[in-house]
Amino acid sequence: YTPGQYYYIKIEKLFGEEHPFSLLEYKENGDIVFGVKEIGKFSKKMAQLKKDQIVYIEGPYGEFTKEAQNQDPKVIIAGGIGFTPFYELIKNHTTENTFLFYCNRKIEEALNIMELKKILKNRYFNVLDNDDTKGESIINKRLDMDVLKQNLPEKLVKNANYFLCGSPFFIKAIYELLQSNGIDKSKIFY
Repeated sequence: YTPGQYYYIKIEKLFGEEHPFSLLEYKENGDIVFGVKEIGKFSKKMAQLKKDQIVYIEGPYGEFTKEAQNQDPKVIIAGGIGFTPFYELIKNHTTENTFLFYCNRKIEEALNIMELKKILKNRYFNVLDNDDTKGESIINKRLDMDVLKQNLPEKLVKNANYFLCGSPFFIKAIYELLQSNGIDKSKIFY
């Protein structure tokens, strides 16, 4: 396993319905943790799994975040559960030029806030578009270029690599935002 990879999970039988899920965390004891949001029939079934219930896992697949597994400046923009492929990346490949903008409707939807703050310090931002929560590193609006420019060192705005994950609508909106503000498409990964 390397950060950003995903697995196919089947929960009822070996040749049953399968869905891809990014691995949230790979633990030293061999345990693997998936971040799953209950939004459809399959994810609701996963939420009802019992301890020791057999599931079928196939993978890992993909190479997403391969270009971020280094010391280069990186800006990670995650929408909701789209954060999952970035957790191990942040744990293992963070430098003083790694920034995370974690976009959610409400603060309760964000995963692992305390650990992210510990790793990233003042380079971690909760971007909340439907929440009045106040606090350090909380931005109460939709992510836009002003938010990025106000919170990134000027030299990184155009020079960092940008990594996006979230819903197709979210990725499209952020990709277009970056492109329309002069970020070269070769620096945007999704």
